Amino acid sequence: MRLLRQTIAFLSILLPLAQHAQMTRTDSTSMREVSVTAPRMNRNVIASQPVQELKRGQMEQLGLTDLGDALRRMAGTLVKDYGGLGGLKTVSVRNMGASHTAVSLDGIPVSNSQAGQIDIGRFDLRHLESLALAVGHQDDLLQPACLFASAAVLSLQSRRPSFLPDRRWSLDVGCQTGQWGEFSPDLYYQQRLGKATLLGVHASFLRSDGCYPYRLTLPQAGSTKETRYNNDLRQWQADVSLQQRFAHKGQLDVRLYGYDSERGIPGHVIFHNVEDSHQRMWDRTGFIQAQYRQPLSSQWELLVQGKGNYGYSRYRDEDEKYAAGYMEESFTQHEAYASMALSYHPVRAWHFSLSQDGSLNRLRSPLTFCPNPNRRTLLTAFNARYDAPHLRITGGCVGTFVMETVEKGEAPDAIRHLSPSIALRYTPCSVWPLHLRMMYKNTFRIPSFNDLYYRNTGNLSLKPENAQELSAGITWARHRALVFENTSLTLDGYFNLVRDKIVAIPTNYVWSMRNYGKARMWGIDATWQTTLPLPHDMALDLSATYSWMRALDVTDSRKKSYKNQLPYTPRHSGHASLLLRMPWVNIGYTVVGVGTRYIMAQNIPANEVDAYQDHTLTLSRTFRIRACHLKLLGSITNLLNQNYDVVRYYPMPGRAFHLRGEVKF
Repeated sequence: MRLLRQTIAFLSILLPLAQHAQMTRTDSTSMREVSVTAPRMNRNVIASQPVQELKRGQMEQLGLTDLGDALRRMAGTLVKDYGGLGGLKTVSVRNMGASHTAVSLDGIPVSNSQAGQIDIGRFDLRHLESLALAVGHQDDLLQPACLFASAAVLSLQSRRPSFLPDRRWSLDVGCQTGQWGEFSPDLYYQQRLGKATLLGVHASFLRSDGCYPYRLTLPQAGSTKETRYNNDLRQWQADVSLQQRFAHKGQLDVRLYGYDSERGIPGHVIFHNVEDSHQRMWDRTGFIQAQYRQPLSSQWELLVQGKGNYGYSRYRDEDEKYAAGYMEESFTQHEAYASMALSYHPVRAWHFSLSQDGSLNRLRSPLTFCPNPNRRTLLTAFNARYDAPHLRITGGCVGTFVMETVEKGEAPDAIRHLSPSIALRYTPCSVWPLHLRMMYKNTFRIPSFNDLYYRNTGNLSLKPENAQELSAGITWARHRALVFENTSLTLDGYFNLVRDKIVAIPTNYVWSMRNYGKARMWGIDATWQTTLPLPHDMALDLSATYSWMRALDVTDSRKKSYKNQLPYTPRHSGHASLLLRMPWVNIGYTVVGVGTRYIMAQNIPANEVDAYQDHTLTLSRTFRIRACHLKLLGSITNLLNQNYDVVRYYPMPGRAFHLRGEVKF
């Protein structure tokens, strides 16, 4: 009944809007549509380092509901998901760890110095124009230094204003509803303030009670039907963007963003103990960022960026084990960030760039154990690229200097580090569309504030994790191959070595963060995509990815876990999808498969997590009603209703129905 009421409310929002759009347009004139077609070039084929990309239209037609769903479709990614819309989601690339993956929004980095990793679940997938995941970094040299300093970069691009012919404004109003109390309206307003000024306003709301059913399997006792509680979510997002173009091709982009959420943190489920969790989390984030890009001449180009960020988090746990009946913690983060990059193109074959970043991070808390640290970070990146008809070579070096001060207690030592990198792409023959590529990169991650200072677990003597990446691959693409179009294949093998891995180790009945670990990782990532043209203006898009990974603990040969697979690392994972595009409806089908994993360092049956496959079916259709477009999309996730865990003891939702509609004026 709740889903029925939400569906009625959903339609009541959209239908009057469509009727209003139909009534406001009284003339019978129409503009003839003009179709422009060109071969699509897969960025992953021509890049020196592996880059996988998804566009807004692809994500909509495949029924992807959040950023975690989108990243699971990419080769070499491991997404940790604690279940439900409000569950924490992080992404690790080639098992380097979530802290080694940088996230940027419109080219400006997103940071969290307290936790050291970004919760990708808070980004609204409906407001993204595209997302790209690069191993190493992208070939563009005009970037901030921090994006050259990470092992992988997830680049998110916000929606850009677009207008129908002879319009100075446009309005997109959408709404999504689904099972377990999901209800999420959103709007995107765009206004042309002048020939060179564009304004965009986006706002969205999401609520879900998250009380989904699941089956709890008990040893030698069959299974019981349970319900997931304390998994609700209330989330607001809003941002205002302003784009200004100047003479001589200068462009300024300014964005003001706000985020506020309250969520329940569900407990873990262990055999007969279905934990009744009373944990709550409140998050509040706001930032203003600006980017200015200016070609200075035919040889020089300047990029200047700045950002001010505020973050607040509050955690509360009600339990009898606390003397006061509850435990509460709150933290406030402030960040000031500035970056300047300059590129130089003296001759056709050579490109150079120099980037300088500076940031100040502060963490404040009323808790007595928090020393209220301040972190100053300077990053300098120098890169060069050589382009020849059959060869591209890119090399660079990133210098890092980090210094911390605290209001009480001792501060860790300053950190200085140089990280070199080199990548090349070679095309043996211009007639045959085959490319060879190789990459080496050294990166490291700085311990987070939690690693250094949190309660009794922090350790001021921690050293940064030091990682070596080596990758080699082959790519191939053809615009026409047999009966297929836009076919591309990529195959990359890699070897990673991580030293001084930061892990939590129990010492004297207290957990402590230590540099105790060395891991070797090698594997294979493969991607394939193609299009099969069909009669009557139809086409079938096909794509697939596959990853094989061996990630071994080589810390101590005396330990039982020596050369065992690292926790939560499947040896086999991949996805396959098809999209049947027809004039009257689009049908999408996606399956994501993940092999068995282990929750602990020892690879024994008691620590094994079962493999799973997640199937998604979508139907979508766009209607044109005079001056507006109505888009409807329905999807079924976990089509086979499989009971599985991504993180053990945190069951994922079963089969779910989603319905979304969007009206564009």
